[in-house]
This record gives sequence, structure tokens and C-alpha cells, in this order.
Amino acid sequence: MKSHNVTNCRDEPAGLAWSHVRSDILFQSVTIGCDGAVMLVTSEGVVTWRQGVSPSCPAGQAWVTLHNPGPGTRFRSVEAGRAGLLALDTENKLWLRRGQSPQYPEVRHVVSRHIMTHHCQGTSWSVLSSGVRAVSAGDSGHIWGVVDSQGVGGVLARRGVGDWEPGVGGGWRHLCARAWTQ
Repeated sequence: MKSHNVTNCRDEPAGLAWSHVRSDILFQSVTIGCDGAVMLVTSEGVVTWRQGVSPSCPAGQAWVTLHNPGPGTRFRSVEAGRAGLLALDTENKLWLRRGQSPQYPEVRHVVSRHIMTHHCQGTSWSVLSSGVRAVSAGDSGHIWGVVDSQGVGGVLARRGVGDWEPGVGGGWRHLCARAWTQ
């Protein structure tokens, strides 16, 4: 499902209704990147890119699978932002999609035209951190997370994230002294 009639609508910023996007796949997580790319996690734990999403074709055209790093890895959520494409697996590991090149204008042009290349999809996954419960990455390039710290979920921000190596940064910086527990 996607909300429609959202563009330039000040009175209804959430849109007017939901429209169904046809699929024989069930999903558990969705994110829209800064460039408008739609990424989802299937009920089987696989990240999928909706190719061809544009103002003239808001439902997109095809599902493209971004293969998991290994047979035992199942993703549970995905987050796209200026820092890159991030995914959390069922073991609370935070993964970064490698091989994407959003900082190069020719790649942005390719993404905006929705031509499938390895630059849009990336080439592989690498682990950034373990013990991550939740993550968010926005248009600013920052990455925030709720990370396990002795059984407590602390709020942290990723340090040193830059254009030279999107998403990686130099580790986590603790932001909150008190946090929730389960």
C-alpha cells in the first residue's frame, strides 16, 4: 500500500488514500531514501528495491532482490538515508550496503531515470555494528541508533560519517544517559 495524492498538498500532507501496489510478496519493513528509492524487507528477511518509482509511475515497475550476505542472515528492517542503505538483521547486527555511489551525479541521474545498474543496487553487505535494536538515517547524513549496552537500550549517533565512506563513520557516540529496558 502507498499513500497517494501527497505531492504539493498542504491541506493533506499524509495524502488522501492508500493505493495497492501489486505483489505476490509479503513485506515487514519499508523505507524511502533521499533520492526517492523505495526499499522493503520481505517476510523472508530479504531486502527488495522497487524499481521504476517516479511521479509518472508512483507504484513502480518491478521488484529487484538485493541478495543477503549469507544463507543464515535474515533482515528485519531497512533504512535509507544520505549515509546509505542500512539493514538490521534478526541477530541485531547493523549492515551497510556497499557498492552504491549516491555521491556521484551520474549515478543520481541513473537512479532518477530508474535504470537498473549495480550502482543503484549496490554490490554487497558489510557489518557496521552489533547489538543494534533500531536505526534511523535521514537526509542530513547522520545515523542514530538504539544500541544494547549491558541490557539497556542507549541512544547513540554514528561519528565521522562522511561522503568518503557513507555509513561507516568512526563508531558510536553515546547521547543519552538514561534509556529503556525490557
